[in-house]
Amino acid sequence: MTLEIIIQIVIGIILVIGAVCFILNEKKTIKEWLFLAVTEAEKALGSKMGRMKLAQVFNEFIKAFPIFSKFIKVGTFTKWVDLALEQMREYLQSNKNAKDYVGFTEQKKD
Repeated sequence: MTLEIIIQIVIGIILVIGAVCFILNEKKTIKEWLFLAVTEAEKALGSKMGRMKLAQVFNEFIKAFPIFSKFIKVGTFTKWVDLALEQMREYLQSNKNAKDYVGFTEQKKD
């Protein structure tokens, strides 16, 4: 192997590692963003509007993360939204100010 090939391999490995780190960081950012997005959708649309809230969050997701929205499968996105909804419900149960802000009531499960 020549030095040039070794340098190209090392650069390729560094680029792959950098891309993986970037994607993992963006995934965390997206999940944090989803918490806020589902909270705002809950506030805006209220109870029994699950499909509309999902559509609203997805539309906002496309605007906020245009590149990643092309690569994330609908099933994956829906699972992330479900996790964010569960986090939101837990948070609202423990934070009266947030609960009042959203207008959250206990029976919501959409």
